Amino acid sequence: MTHQSCDISLRMLGPRLIVMGPSNSGKSTLSVSIGRLTGLPVVHLDLLRHEVGTFDRLRSLTDFHHDHAQAIAASSLDYRR
Repeated sequence: MTHQSCDISLRMLGPRLIVMGPSNSGKSTLSVSIGRLTGLPVVHLDLLRHEVGTFDRLRSLTDFHHDHAQAIAASSLDYRR
């Protein structure tokens, strides 16, 4: 198997990116780095879905859906809590 490099600018990917992967795979680190390089806002869905300061208590789906809709509609926002 050979490794082929891909020379692509982050800006070529567009104004919205989704970073997905298993737990502890570096999604947040990658997202924050991309945000710093491109100026794109970073939205962490875990922070929208869970109660502030926890990852074991879910917020209501109504609240999550509301905040998620705002996040994807916004051109610039900061959801770091």
